[in-house]
Amino acid sequence: MAPTIHHTGEQPDWREAATLELTSKRDELLRNRAKAKRAIERMTVRLGEIDTELEDLSRGAKALGLQMDLAELPASEAMREPSEQKARRQGSAPQFKDVALEYLAQVYPEARRATEIQDHVQKVLRREFHWKTAGMTLYRLKEGRKVDRVGQQWFFVPESEREKRATEEEERVAKRLAEIAPEPTDELEDLLG
Repeated sequence: MAPTIHHTGEQPDWREAATLELTSKRDELLRNRAKAKRAIERMTVRLGEIDTELEDLSRGAKALGLQMDLAELPASEAMREPSEQKARRQGSAPQFKDVALEYLAQVYPEARRATEIQDHVQKVLRREFHWKTAGMTLYRLKEGRKVDRVGQQWFFVPESEREKRATEEEERVAKRLAEIAPEPTDELEDLLG
């Protein structure tokens, strides 16, 4: 769209014409810049998805007892990414575990099955995950005492309850060890010490 020049005399005002031309060019550049930023954001998200898929692949191989090398392609085959950019990108893209934990926190005190959690995460992150991802991720979160389960129902564990659960678990383990370990005898104590 060509700028409209308003002038009062016979000759157009060169300042007005220059301002209109520069304003038009600035607006075009700003539109192109915004488009480029959106494209970068889409590619950053896609790179995060690919990295997550590679990590899932590696975990799946490890679960099968296989070693999977995730080394990058040689520089001649793929552009290498500086570690600072990679760290920034990984920090900006939400991970499966983060979305799953947030979802369970939102529905707390209700519980959800792993398939429901996976469906939710896939919808939020707009991508497919391996069918075992939810179970493996929830198991790791359980190890960190952030979630727990009863049967097939997984639920969020508030931070205030995590310490209590850790103490209860330690007591159960100590009790079980006391049940299966032999009582120390004088003879055993002499050997130990």
